[in-house]
Amino acid sequence: MPHLRNRHIYTSIAKRQALWPVLGILGPRQVGKSTLLRDQLCAAQTTAKYFSFDVRDIRERAERQPDYYLKSLTSDAAPVIIDEVQKVPEIFDAIKANVDEERRPGKFIISGSTEFSQKTGIRESLTGRIGLLRLFPLTLSEANRRTFCDPFVSHDFRVTSTPSEFERWLTTGGMPSHCFLRSEDERNASWSAWIDTVCFRDLAQFKALRLDGDLARDILESVPRLEEATLPVIAAKLKVDARKVKRHIEALAALFLLQEIKPHSAGTGKSEWQLWDTGFSQMMGATQLNRLRTLCMNECLAQHEYAGKGLPRLFYFKSAKGARADLISETKSGVSAYILSEDSTLSPYLSRTVASVKRHLPACKIFIIAPVSECFEEWGATIVPWTAIG
Repeated sequence: MPHLRNRHIYTSIAKRQALWPVLGILGPRQVGKSTLLRDQLCAAQTTAKYFSFDVRDIRERAERQPDYYLKSLTSDAAPVIIDEVQKVPEIFDAIKANVDEERRPGKFIISGSTEFSQKTGIRESLTGRIGLLRLFPLTLSEANRRTFCDPFVSHDFRVTSTPSEFERWLTTGGMPSHCFLRSEDERNASWSAWIDTVCFRDLAQFKALRLDGDLARDILESVPRLEEATLPVIAAKLKVDARKVKRHIEALAALFLLQEIKPHSAGTGKSEWQLWDTGFSQMMGATQLNRLRTLCMNECLAQHEYAGKGLPRLFYFKSAKGARADLISETKSGVSAYILSEDSTLSPYLSRTVASVKRHLPACKIFIIAPVSECFEEWGATIVPWTAIG
C-alpha cells in the first residue's frame, strides 16, 4: 500500500520520544499522520495504546472528564498515542497535569492537523514538556522507496531520481491520499473533496475569526498562480480587504496549508506565501516555477527535520534591481541560497543574480537548481540537477 511507505521521520521520533514526556507530530490533513501512528508506530511499539479524537464517543469521553480519561489510559507504562488531539483542547491541560504528576520520556505521543498555539485556541500549556516534529508530504526518496538522503543539509547533491520520477512528483506531489491515484480526473476529484473539508469544516474551529470558506478557497487557488504571492497582491487580485485576507491566510497557515517565506533583510520585498504540496499546486493551476519552489521548500524543510537538525529559517532574496534567489536557508551551520532555473541553458541573467547574492550575502553558499544532468561549478556557484535534490 502506498500509505505504508517508510517515513524518514522515524529516526527523529525515536530520539525525541526518548527525551520528552510528550512527543507532538504536526502536519496538514491527510499527510499520513494517522497511518504513521496507528499502522506503523503502534505496530512497532506493541504495547502502545492508540486513540483518535476523530471517533465521536472517544472525543466526548475526553471532553467530559479529561483528567480522569487520561489517568485511565496511563495506569501502566505503555505509551499513549492520541491522534487529532486538537479536537479536544481541554486535553492539553490534562496532559500537563498528568506529566507533572509522573514525568517519564515517551509517555504521550500526540498528533494534530493544527498548530498548537494561542492562535488556534489551544493553550501553550505543554511548553517545556513537549518535543515537536513536522511531518511533510512524501519526499522524493520516500516516494521512490530509497534510503534517506539530505542534500539540502549536507550539500552532497547527487543524482538520485530519474527525470520521469522527478516530473511525476512535480505533478502529483507527495500527499499519500492523492499522489498515487493514476488518473488525473481521480486526483482532481480527491483534491476537490479535500478542499471542501478544509475550507468548510476545518476552518470552522477558528470561530472568533469569522472565516469564509469560499474566500479561503479563492486564496488557495490564487497563491500558486501568482509570481509573487504577497498579501497586498492576493488582496488586490481577489478584490477583498487586505485585513480580511490576512485573517484567512493566518488560519490556513495554522493548518499547515500555507508557508510564509519572508524577504531576507539584505534585500527588499514583502512576505510571500506558498502552498505546501506540488500536487495541490498543480491542481490549482500553478506555474512550473511555483511548483519547483514548493518542492524545493518541502525537501529543504523535511530533510532538516528528519536529519534531526530542526527546521531552518526560510527566506527569499530580491535585490532592488530584481535579481532573485528563490530560497535562502539559514541554520546554525550557515546560510545557503538556492536559485531555481527552468532552463538547462544558463543565461547571463543567472550570472548577474549570483553576483548580486554574493554582494549582499558574502558568506552564503550558492546553488542553482536547473534541468541539467550533472553537478558542476560556474560563477562561484554549484549547478545542481533537479534530479539531485532528494
